[in-house]
Amino acid sequence: FPVPDLDFEQGWIEGDVKGDRLTIKKLELDGKELKVRVSGDLVMRERGTLNLAVKLKVSERLAKEQAGLLSLLKNRDPEGFYLFSLGGTVAEPMPRL
Repeated sequence: FPVPDLDFEQGWIEGDVKGDRLTIKKLELDGKELKVRVSGDLVMRERGTLNLAVKLKVSERLAKEQAGLLSLLKNRDPEGFYLFSLGGTVAEPMPRL
């Protein structure tokens, strides 16, 4: 699935770094087409593991344009965010839908 270019007006992150481990308490990116929320942890090496909870909220236009991709995401919260986990490694992330 081709991913469109996306612009974000603002973004922020709250987290802790201990050694090579980054714990993300809250990462938020807000744009006109997409809002992203991420929490969890990762080991900051190429083969470092990912354990992230991801939430995406797409605009109506992007939802129509990316209907095939969004059809893979089954879970939505009451605010309209699609929910999935991201595991695997930094070099080879694996979404868990």
